[in-house]
Amino acid sequence: MLPFEPGQLTELSFHLLPTSVLFKQGHQIRVAIAGHDKDLFARYPAQGTPEISVQRNTVNASYIDLPVSKGKRS
Repeated sequence: MLPFEPGQLTELSFHLLPTSVLFKQGHQIRVAIAGHDKDLFARYPAQGTPEISVQRNTVNASYIDLPVSKGKRS
């Protein structure tokens, strides 16, 4: 993958490691986005602090697709 262009929108799609968490009705989750795995990937930019922006509007909407299990509930 080529480095991102500053100021340009880039669509990202990635899988998360599986985990099991029960969210009950009314519960909320917080998503923290960070980047950098120095042992596997080159750092962009090589120096300085990168800025990560998430679009939340009707033209460039962001979303998280979490699987829902309708299995046994306690």
